[in-house]
Amino acid sequence: MYLKVDELLLLENLTYLTDEAPLVSLLNYGNKTIEDLLNNIKFNEIDDNKEYATYMNGFDFKNIIKAVEKNKRLPKLKILEPHIDLAYGGGEGVSVVFLDEETKEAIFAFRGTATKEWTDDFVASNQIDSLQQINCLEWYKMAYDKLKLEDYYITVIGHSKGGNKAKYITILNDTVNRCVSFDGQGFSDKF
Repeated sequence: MYLKVDELLLLENLTYLTDEAPLVSLLNYGNKTIEDLLNNIKFNEIDDNKEYATYMNGFDFKNIIKAVEKNKRLPKLKILEPHIDLAYGGGEGVSVVFLDEETKEAIFAFRGTATKEWTDDFVASNQIDSLQQINCLEWYKMAYDKLKLEDYYITVIGHSKGGNKAKYITILNDTVNRCVSFDGQGFSDKF
């Protein structure tokens, strides 16, 4: 059985972990498990009231961490290809592949871009792809080929502009089996 939507949302929330102690970023945990990442967070040092990420404080992260730890499957997932889009126009968007070897599901997660949002230029009645969308599709294709995922069930997820990226990939690439977008900003759910 593939991951449920609430489990996917927990994975998406992990993309917002910062590298500000006592938290750690998944960008530094490639080829490790989620359990490895969580074991390096100094849980008792997290300040409930401190905003560690945009609109996410220590209390929020504690709840996310505890929910992931209580889940039987999520801690076992591998973290592969953590990536930050530093290319021109990339907006520093974070993306990662979570791999469930047991069920053969690969989850591509795209974080929202926070203060690095792109703006639609309205050229050709919104027909112009953003550089962030183009970059994320290229990264997706690279990671899919590199990890040899043709025999995996592919799920793409994202929040806000990350949800926009997940939808964009789903439309333009036929390797995706499922798309789950949490507030896919700027992209219709009716595609």
